[in-house]
Amino acid sequence: MSNAKYIVTDISVSILQQAVEDWRELMRYEKFLHEHPEKKTKYPPRFMYQSSFNDIRSFFKSEYGAGLCEAVNLDSMTVLNKLENDLAESRRAYA
Repeated sequence: MSNAKYIVTDISVSILQQAVEDWRELMRYEKFLHEHPEKKTKYPPRFMYQSSFNDIRSFFKSEYGAGLCEAVNLDSMTVLNKLENDLAESRRAYA
């Protein structure tokens, strides 16, 4: 594999990891708000205006997201479905 291929793979992995971490941080924030509704306006997530569940969904459904996933031998819809399942499970836990 050429150096360029390694660089593309590394960048793809970094971007995908950040998207997944943002999703998980949103999940943690949602759970925090459920447990502490009085703090809703006092503790917004650091990226409150930068990402949302819908933004991350759109990313994985986009050609860009699909291309990044493909670069590391992943299917973007499989990743998104896993994230959606994690979110549904998390919401069931505190519903």
